[in-house]
Amino acid sequence: MTTPETSTNPGTAASETRRLRLARRLLDGAGLGSLVAYRHDPDADLLVLAHALTRRGDLVVVCTVEALTSALGEEVVGDRHDVRLDLHREAATADVRILVSSLHLLGRVEWVSIAEQRRLVACGELPEPARDAAWSDRNRVGRVCADRVVLHDSEGVAAWSFEVVATTPPDPSPWAHRSLEAVDAVMSVDQHALAGLCRDVSDGRARGRVLARRPVGAALAAGRRVHCLDADASGVTLLHVDGDTETVVFAGFPEPVAEPATVGSGLGPLLPRSRS
Repeated sequence: MTTPETSTNPGTAASETRRLRLARRLLDGAGLGSLVAYRHDPDADLLVLAHALTRRGDLVVVCTVEALTSALGEEVVGDRHDVRLDLHREAATADVRILVSSLHLLGRVEWVSIAEQRRLVACGELPEPARDAAWSDRNRVGRVCADRVVLHDSEGVAAWSFEVVATTPPDPSPWAHRSLEAVDAVMSVDQHALAGLCRDVSDGRARGRVLARRPVGAALAAGRRVHCLDADASGVTLLHVDGDTETVVFAGFPEPVAEPATVGSGLGPLLPRSRS
């Protein structure tokens, strides 16, 4: 697995906005999560089936009863544990594993009763996919309280208060949990055109900026030249392998794209042939 992390342009307003949106998306349910009750058993990772922010801005996680019983004991309802929550998101590519971003926090989790869990589901307080996982009595919902979150991505490390991230406006509703459609649309574009876009962004000829540049990793050396790491309504993040260097760029759309599946309409004007 490769992880682009070398920062080249930290601290700008555009960088802060992009990264806050990314952190919010991770809290909203993107990526895979694991939970460690580090005071109880620092070596026991609990797989998180789903996680999300509720409409009130509370962070919830859903784990299986079996996993909770194995890690924490027979009865967890009402228990509170100091935990570390790790959320990892990989690029949607089949030929190589690329860790795009990760979010980490230390906090406390309280596991709710079955009655409260059913109420949360029935009242629609849990968004997808947490709502789907919480329907089953074989799973348990936990509320997580934290003061601070830390994000790792292509530009390095950033940290904010939990409240700042939780109150960042979410992606427009058509984009919620549908970013894979946008990634598919980006990767349907000719690889030479995407490589040209990455070079143009790097050279200042196209709208966007370089997020990271470093020697190419062994996992990427023999694969495709361009990978789509992320896509949202504002633009796409691409990793370009060129010779012995891999470069991560963000290419911003001229206008926000309304639908993930039509991201090509926003990307088209950015491509070298469209601008020539």
